[in-house]
Amino acid sequence: MKPRYIIPNLGNSAATTNNQHQGPVVIIGKNGSGKTRLGIWIEEKTNPPQQVKRISAQRALQIPPQITFQSIADAEKDLIFGTTHQPENYFTKLKYLYQSKPHNFILNDFHKVLSILFAKKSVRDSEVVEKIQAGTYNTATDTIDLCVTDQIEVIWNEIYPHRNILFKDAKVQACIPHTTNFYEGTDMSDGERVALYLMSQVLCVPPNTILILDEPEIHLNRTIINQLWDKLEAYRADCLFVYITHNLEFAKSRTNPKTYFIESYDGTNWNYSNLTGLENLPADLLMDLVGPRRKILFIEGELGSLDYQIYSEYYGELKVIPVASCENVIKYTQSLNANSALHSFEAFGLIDRDYRSQEHLDKLQTQKIYTIGVAESENLMITENVIKVVAEYLKIPDYLTKVESIKDKVIARLKGEIDNGKQPTNFTGQAIKYKLGSFEINHRDKNALNAHYESIKATVDIDQIYEEYRLKLQTIVDERDYDEAIKYYNRKSLISIIATELNQTSDGYIQHIVTSIQEDCVDCQRDNIIAAIDGCLPEIE
Repeated sequence: MKPRYIIPNLGNSAATTNNQHQGPVVIIGKNGSGKTRLGIWIEEKTNPPQQVKRISAQRALQIPPQITFQSIADAEKDLIFGTTHQPENYFTKLKYLYQSKPHNFILNDFHKVLSILFAKKSVRDSEVVEKIQAGTYNTATDTIDLCVTDQIEVIWNEIYPHRNILFKDAKVQACIPHTTNFYEGTDMSDGERVALYLMSQVLCVPPNTILILDEPEIHLNRTIINQLWDKLEAYRADCLFVYITHNLEFAKSRTNPKTYFIESYDGTNWNYSNLTGLENLPADLLMDLVGPRRKILFIEGELGSLDYQIYSEYYGELKVIPVASCENVIKYTQSLNANSALHSFEAFGLIDRDYRSQEHLDKLQTQKIYTIGVAESENLMITENVIKVVAEYLKIPDYLTKVESIKDKVIARLKGEIDNGKQPTNFTGQAIKYKLGSFEINHRDKNALNAHYESIKATVDIDQIYEEYRLKLQTIVDERDYDEAIKYYNRKSLISIIATELNQTSDGYIQHIVTSIQEDCVDCQRDNIIAAIDGCLPEIE
């Protein structure tokens, strides 16, 4: 059972409501609406004060080269209250932890939470050693309990598969897997340090804590935000997570949330709405949450999907919103641009080619709906230039020969799907769908309706369409034109060919590319991969 929390009554903070919810609490609103002040208010009113831990958006993230040990009790008190020698109440927290500035004081407590990590690890290790020395430890039946550092390593290896983290000799270190290239915690990227800080804070708080997390997504790589918080919520199912955010995508990613939309704060009282789901947000408020970027790009996929991870980084000047299907992309783009009430916004769409004819693509572009330069988003990962960038980074021996082998195998697989009719049939089906989509339903009588139907039907010659696309695809195979092949060939499993040739898993190959694009570090080859896919993504204007 999660702890109860209090919230001020609507428009009257002198009165409160005591609540319990078995999922996370999400406090969302525009910048300046009073979200952070509400988080401070909840922290102040929670009793006992040690039951609540607020993790401010203002935090220093310097990892000391050597961790100083404290007793676990002192370290936990120091982390919660900012001191070990004063009464455990909110006034102590206000004075010593926040220096009387709870709304904007920069927390500098990384060393404190790391002290708890190492103290708990030391206690666990000492207990095991004592059992072994006493002869009471049975290696066949006894297990070693996971401590917080072990839990962090498990989560870390899942969200950062290309980096290992180690806690040893009172130091935090990281390294590339299967190498001895260690680097100190002080040299971690900003994103890595933020992730370690948040994991440490959440996993170290006492049982049944209310965790108030201000801007939980800030400075985190987009690829790991949802995954990280999902895992932390699972590890700390006893705690209540209260997220304070203006990030609509993150708010929508939470499962079973109790959501409060903060509309305004007058310095004393809050006006807010209780929402059962963010889909109930009025359109104008939803657009407010989009933020200062008035240009919106609707894309296929979901939050965290490959499409979203690539396009949100590449089109950083636009607000990228995934809406599941290409049909939704088309519908939402047309609808928003036609809505006079939202005239200050401009919407664009971006979809896969997906067997569409050039005629169809040209028509969509007149409606501000663009198409990527390959068959589907997965094919962005298998362009020749991207393969070369990744292979060079991974130091694959004789990688140019492997690139040629990849091209041969992709062309061969395409040939197989021409011979069995699969690809020409898919193109033919899409062409027929497009032609039938021009059918008009308003006619003066049955005869006019029938005449229109016959005119549409006359344009559909299945044999001719099929042969046209079969010849186009066969020409690509005959000329061994790899760029054209991935422009027209829809088959998500093609990535497995590349991954196998480069001694990677398909998921590992994709994760490496996405992480490199979204993490600003020299090793990640961000600029090289962005340049490699540049020619495949349209300029949107």
